Amino acid sequence: MSKSLALRLRVSVLSTLFLAALLAAIRSGQDEPAKAFAQSNLAKPVIPKGYVLQPNEGETLQRPGTQIVIKADPRTGSGRLAAGTQQLYIGSGIRVHRHEGEDEVLWIQDGSGTAIIGDTRKRVEKGAFVYIPQGVWHGVENPQNEMRLLWIVSPPGLENFFREVGTPPGVEARRLTPEQLSDIARKHGTNFKTQ
Repeated sequence: MSKSLALRLRVSVLSTLFLAALLAAIRSGQDEPAKAFAQSNLAKPVIPKGYVLQPNEGETLQRPGTQIVIKADPRTGSGRLAAGTQQLYIGSGIRVHRHEGEDEVLWIQDGSGTAIIGDTRKRVEKGAFVYIPQGVWHGVENPQNEMRLLWIVSPPGLENFFREVGTPPGVEARRLTPEQLSDIARKHGTNFKTQ
């Protein structure tokens, strides 16, 4: 971009902001446009707050064979994604399913098993990264080892499925039939593959 074009663009943006402040002053009956601008939303950009969670922090939920910890989602200030960890006990795996509107990433933090993406089965171990676009069938098998993974979905939504099927620690885990689990999953844009 040339310097003169960049300068014209800056002047245009500043002029627009000044006019918005002036209009706000006129509408509010204030004589001082600067005061009106300072009180308007234009002068106060919304900046999400960041945070740090330790390994044992977050919203912990349990299901038979697994423990889920939600680390980031709209409830904690993340409007564009949800993320958390999932501990898969030996043999529990993640049933083959697909998300109608979410891309997903799985990053294996510990353990090993098999990632299923479409018709492909691939061995995964600590450090493996799995990307799943929306609408693609996927799952995880871990018949011989526990596995801990980091999951990230965008846009958020998967975390609400976990909340509906999971229970907090100290509360007996919900025992759902495959049909009940499938019905709840559909409410949250997820479909389980039938064999």
